[in-house]
Amino acid sequence: MGCTMKRTILAFVPLAIAVAQDPRGSITGRVTDASGAVVPAAAIRCVQQETGVVVRAVSNEQGRYECVFLNPGTYRLEAEQAGFKAWVLAGVEVSMGDRKLVDISLQLGEIAETVEVSAQALMLEAASSNVGQVITQNQVANLPLRSGSVAYLFGFAPGVVMR
Repeated sequence: MGCTMKRTILAFVPLAIAVAQDPRGSITGRVTDASGAVVPAAAIRCVQQETGVVVRAVSNEQGRYECVFLNPGTYRLEAEQAGFKAWVLAGVEVSMGDRKLVDISLQLGEIAETVEVSAQALMLEAASSNVGQVITQNQVANLPLRSGSVAYLFGFAPGVVMR
């Protein structure tokens, strides 16, 4: 392998590692109507409840949508399409590296009407085996830490053994 090829590969390795460490998550799913038929071109909004930041998406021909690059937090999902009632789901928790699956079922009606979903079981993306842990400000303030070091908080993460 030539020297130029080695340099090129070495230049891109840190980039690949940096991308793999992205702490943001995503919400993905499928938009259907009451009969189960896909709803293309539905407007999806993922609104972070703490900050009001909005990430928009549009469902494709198969009804699939994806809101990507979501910072950890609590989100409200909103979906709209002409001829259907507006759909809202609040309280979707996105943690570091999460890929939440939220399927949307729109009901026929006027867009002035809203269907608000108050509770729904959210599924994790089964295609990924990544494990992440978000340490909240409340945990930092209230958990008992040996020697007062924040590094001991990592011991509360699943799969971590402190030695």
